[in-house]
Amino acid sequence: MEMKSINPDHLQTFLLEQQCPVNELQLFKSFYPHVSFDFSDYNFFKAHFLIHHSLYKLKDQLIHKGYLLFIQLSSVYVLKIPKAGFCSWFSESQVSFCGNRANDKFCLFHEKKNRERLEKGAVESDPLQAYYYNIENLEQLDEQSFREFTKSGIYLTENIIKVQQALKLFSLQPNASFSKITSRFRYLVKESHPDRGGDSVYSFQEIKEAYDILAAWKNPNQNL
Repeated sequence: MEMKSINPDHLQTFLLEQQCPVNELQLFKSFYPHVSFDFSDYNFFKAHFLIHHSLYKLKDQLIHKGYLLFIQLSSVYVLKIPKAGFCSWFSESQVSFCGNRANDKFCLFHEKKNRERLEKGAVESDPLQAYYYNIENLEQLDEQSFREFTKSGIYLTENIIKVQQALKLFSLQPNASFSKITSRFRYLVKESHPDRGGDSVYSFQEIKEAYDILAAWKNPNQNL
């Protein structure tokens, strides 16, 4: 089945017309209606990849129009970015910007939090975007390779999603060492503790699950 990327103008119109966040199933029905929503189907993986490839391409376009396209595995949000003079710190847990008065990009409180985050090794780039943005990642996985993985009991589609989402949670690039992953795990565990009172996006359970996924990914003798 031949599939093409979604026309960015059509995708933008569709997203801006929605009155609530959009999930992947809605995108499937709208742009790839003949593809079954089945993780073990190669055509599903192709459509899934092309949906996210188109979303991240559109994200770059919308940022210049004053909108943030916030992409999660479960939902997609289009949010108006605060104008100059207002804090643009974005909370993924609340899916909203701070919006308080600011002299620069962030208010004083979030300027400090941003400095601390960068000092702890967080990166600005999104590893999920890096993966889906490169169409060669889809071209390199032909149907035969996909079938070989599924026959061996490794569902590649699910594993790619799990690893990429775990990397995003840890704010790490795919080439991060295992020691770097462990260091970020310890930091995030501390941040998630309720006694610290920080703005923790993820719970300890989510952080631990992400760490287990990345540990299995770095150790080929383990299964995801």
